[in-house]
Amino acid sequence: MMVLLIFCILVAATLLYLLLAPFYLEVNSRENKCKVRFHRLAKARIYLSEESLFFELQIWGWHNTIDLLAIKDNRVKVESAMAKKRNIRISIRKIYAVFKSFRLSTCSLTLDTGDMAMNGILYPMFKGLSKVMEKDIQINFCNKNEIVLVLKNNFYRVLRAYITN
Repeated sequence: MMVLLIFCILVAATLLYLLLAPFYLEVNSRENKCKVRFHRLAKARIYLSEESLFFELQIWGWHNTIDLLAIKDNRVKVESAMAKKRNIRISIRKIYAVFKSFRLSTCSLTLDTGDMAMNGILYPMFKGLSKVMEKDIQINFCNKNEIVLVLKNNFYRVLRAYITN
């Protein structure tokens, strides 16, 4: 009986950890990086090398890299009738609620439109937006475009947003 109780407590603690542990969506044009990171347990990233586009997945000690542009086998997939019938419809309201559940932890945007006059018009707007948002948002005149975004969320907030809307 005591072993069952300990096992139930461990399962409940693991599920609670998975619900509340943060995951991060990171986009960084300075380092050519786009990745999803689940606390310290798992990472998934997409990166471009000179040869191809790769998807890299790391879960604890396991690591796998997949070449997304590699030629695949021409095998014919047989789909069951049940798989073809399922249409999952998600409302725009639910998608918007899940999107709003993300928290912007890092934002740095440097933009150059290539048009000196347009940059001059946009400069005061970007300066005011930077002060209001308290994030680094700039317009420049040096032909430099960069974006660094880090969004933070956890599965509890995603589920709550999806279920309540």
